[in-house]
Amino acid sequence: MALNVDVMIQDTIKGIEDSDTSLLGNVIQRDDEVDRYQWYVYREVRSRSCEDSRVPFFLIISRILERIADHAVNICRTWQSPADVSSVRDEVINGLRSSHSLLKEALEAFYSTDLQRLNAIVSKKGSVVAEKVRIIERAGNGDALIQAISVSEDIARIGLYSTDIAELAMDMIMSSRDEISL
Repeated sequence: MALNVDVMIQDTIKGIEDSDTSLLGNVIQRDDEVDRYQWYVYREVRSRSCEDSRVPFFLIISRILERIADHAVNICRTWQSPADVSSVRDEVINGLRSSHSLLKEALEAFYSTDLQRLNAIVSKKGSVVAEKVRIIERAGNGDALIQAISVSEDIARIGLYSTDIAELAMDMIMSSRDEISL
């Protein structure tokens, strides 16, 4: 599921870079597959919820990944619309790359027990919001501004959901400990 979401974001970036509406449409179609994975995880969690204390965390991460895929789809749909958003193209690509990098970092760190690494990911929320502001500031007026606001919100949500994955990993680590020292 994580791999599919990762590739969806990569293809969203490539579709925007290459003005490839076919690739953007393909990303939209792949969202159904991610939704099926999420339901599969839900069914597995229901059947195994007592076997492993980490099971609820896996359900939550699957829901986060499903939402990230939805935001990639929103970006693709917005980018396929007729309004000219070329004024923010580079900022959108940079913002998507940043959020994608944060997602990959959070997914890699999810299974680690390195609280400092996870906390460093969580602390990047401010930079996610700053990317959103840069996109909006660059947009100008009219339809481009409306679409830039929409796309920048989706990019920010991908980044913020990525920090949620790191927070979830921290919660999973802390829930397995009998004692916690602060």
